[in-house]
Amino acid sequence: MRTRDPRALVPRLIMVLLLLLGFGRLAQVALHVPLLGYANNYDFIKISSTVGLWVDEVGMDPYEGHPSAPFRHYLSHGIRHRESQYLSSELLFVYPAIAFADAQNFIHGSRVNAFDLRTLGVLKSLCFLAASIFISLLFYRRSAKLGVLSSLIFAVVICDPFNSLYFNTLYFDDSAVIFGYLAVGLGLYLVSTERQSTILTVAFCVALLLLGLSKMQHPGLPLAITTAFCAARARRSWKDGGGRAMMKACAPALAISLLALWLGVINNRAPSMRGMAAAAATDSWFGMTLPALNNVPATLRSLGLPERCEAFVGKNWYTPGMQPPPCPEIFRLHRFQMVWLLLKEPAALWRILKQAIPSTRPFVVFYGQVEGRNFGHIEDEGARFASLGKFFGELASPVYVLLFVTALVGGLLSLLLLMDGRSELCLSFSVFLNAVIVATLIVCLLGDGYADLARHFHIGQSALLIAPVVSLVVVTGLLSELLKRARPKLSEQAR
Repeated sequence: MRTRDPRALVPRLIMVLLLLLGFGRLAQVALHVPLLGYANNYDFIKISSTVGLWVDEVGMDPYEGHPSAPFRHYLSHGIRHRESQYLSSELLFVYPAIAFADAQNFIHGSRVNAFDLRTLGVLKSLCFLAASIFISLLFYRRSAKLGVLSSLIFAVVICDPFNSLYFNTLYFDDSAVIFGYLAVGLGLYLVSTERQSTILTVAFCVALLLLGLSKMQHPGLPLAITTAFCAARARRSWKDGGGRAMMKACAPALAISLLALWLGVINNRAPSMRGMAAAAATDSWFGMTLPALNNVPATLRSLGLPERCEAFVGKNWYTPGMQPPPCPEIFRLHRFQMVWLLLKEPAALWRILKQAIPSTRPFVVFYGQVEGRNFGHIEDEGARFASLGKFFGELASPVYVLLFVTALVGGLLSLLLLMDGRSELCLSFSVFLNAVIVATLIVCLLGDGYADLARHFHIGQSALLIAPVVSLVVVTGLLSELLKRARPKLSEQAR
């Protein structure tokens, strides 16, 4: 009769403990009294208008932002303003949370439409836990170590307060994180296994679609992840069956990514986005691109902009005198023109990156985070809320830039090694993470310039917490292999 080796149970126990630790980190933020969560900088208005969920606090105008502190009490089933609505995969959490609150109110005889924002936070915590159990069990089937590593990433990075502070909010960022997490996890698993599962492929495609619909900055992100997926599979698929096999492996994800991009572009033309589009164009052209170019007057003439617009170069949407827009002609320009200008003048692109990369550094958003306090911070609530994101945010700028560059170099090296026929999982993981980092940074810069860059880059920050470590593993492994190859030659020379 076979007896199970007790040592085999150790990684399983560690995985379970890490999953519980992660869920505990989420729950202590979601259930905390006073409420913990990023305050509203006015972005809540889109979801409020879509589902009819409005803040219910004495003296608080529900149609205004309140960046100094979050509020807990809301009223559901309220007015829905069509001109401010925005469709997002975030609604997949909000609607069930409202239904649960309605049932709870009925059972307890409470006010019919009362809604505690922590109800939403708890639902998101449970969804994140379910997603992590799913991903970790998948990788555990491949290897016990991979299952442990997956649960470790969940507990340390995904459950970090810089992520979970979005749970008790009506922002879009946590839907981007969970569907990005699922898309990368499933894509990486599908790359690592010889036998392809139709169910997991469908799940991967669904995660890509919901990621693209999560937030206005992310319609193109599924395409970046799909590119990483195809790159990681390219050599093996080509070896198995040539171009036809490669297209068969990539076609579903590619089709869904293009659909997500198309739907996202349409969604971003909603009436609620018109003001944001004007602000974004002002910030990206006047605030970022034109100041980086050497000959601004000549560039303005080539773009067909009047001379008076030169006076606004270097200003952004929030600079006094920029509202109403003094140079509305800027809104006729396309981002493709911006890309072409920067490609023609690489020095300008370099100047933008030198300013942009350090600007992605503040990980914990500066809005108020504690209910009832004026710009109170989660750190004031005790060491149990320690944030790795806060640690990264407080790094000296040169150190942070070094980590950023380390992640990018590791990603490029990993891509080259994959194209050369290597198949190590860490190489694919590095490419996936860098796809998220690079795509998010590019879209943020082209979309809004430097404006609120650290907040818009949020999903890229989650990837950046992991990518430097993976890059170091890749580089260390390559150096070790090169050293092993060189040892016989060195020994012969020594003789």
